[in-house]
Amino acid sequence: MEGIGLFEILAAVATLVCVLVAFFVFQRKSGRNRNTLLLAGPSGGGKTLLFVQLTRGTFVETHTSMDENVGSVSREKGGLTLVDVPGHERLRGSSLEKHVNDTRGVVFVVDSAKIGKEDILKAAQYLFDLLSKPALKGIKILLFFNKQDTASARSATAVVDALQKELTSIRDSSAGSTPMLMTTDPKAAAALPLPVGEPGQPITLSAMSRITVASGSARGALVPGTDRREPQLAELKTWLDTL
Repeated sequence: MEGIGLFEILAAVATLVCVLVAFFVFQRKSGRNRNTLLLAGPSGGGKTLLFVQLTRGTFVETHTSMDENVGSVSREKGGLTLVDVPGHERLRGSSLEKHVNDTRGVVFVVDSAKIGKEDILKAAQYLFDLLSKPALKGIKILLFFNKQDTASARSATAVVDALQKELTSIRDSSAGSTPMLMTTDPKAAAALPLPVGEPGQPITLSAMSRITVASGSARGALVPGTDRREPQLAELKTWLDTL
């Protein structure tokens, strides 16, 4: 048997290096190094107060934020970087793109006391954009229906029903106006929007394994005999420990 030449050795080493590089790239994309939790949702949903409660554990009066807020939140499996994404349509895009590849989970905050047609349409369009974003494929999303402490708050079932109807309408409208894109380029294919729901069927959020629904209140109710408020975040914190 002839000995192995230098060329063969170099070729084997080069192949091994390529395999290792591909492996680490895959690990990165698979989410093992993702350590960011996004607070997303339309303006006025209470994201900034929720951010303060999760990072500082206290109540403060807040206003609609025009800039992203960044902090940390603790959980049983270790801390996460928490990013409060601005809710305004013209501001949230750049913030999302900056953090999307590091995102481990998304808390999508909806004001459960405001589910008029326009409010739900804005929430549904934003949620649809997140669900169809390739970089968030497989990433868990918590739909957090906030402000349950208010008298006008609607139940989680009512908000989900309203969102599902708008999501289905958005999906069907976009399918009719956007031509089917076909490509053999893997990179181009990976950048195509993800399908949302089953074609021809109404969108059902409970059928999506990465979606969880929770209700609560970042503001909370006054503790009797005190001026202290107790937030209602138990369901959200339970979900955090599943990430």
